[in-house]
Amino acid sequence: MNASTQMLSKDRGAYGRVRLALLLALPGTAFNDDTRAAGLLESLAGAGASESPPGPMQQFAGLLYAQISERLREQRRTVQLKEQLEALKAVERNIIEREQARPR
Repeated sequence: MNASTQMLSKDRGAYGRVRLALLLALPGTAFNDDTRAAGLLESLAGAGASESPPGPMQQFAGLLYAQISERLREQRRTVQLKEQLEALKAVERNIIEREQARPR
């Protein structure tokens, strides 16, 4: 990982950025950082709009950027759904506590 980061600092070209983004996007690794990977690819993925037609590296960067962006959206959605579930559980606990506290 350090070698790739050092390579990027020397070579700011598309190849180095895509290579580092691929490493950062590997799921289940200690160095996984989808946000940073997406940041590296964002300008490359958008470069195809100014260039006609986009080269293979820009196309690949666009595909990788789309996948990483979707994964980030899914992660945010997962967090949001977990928060909603916890809120519903809290409401349910409150209802149960009220019912148990009521005299019969």
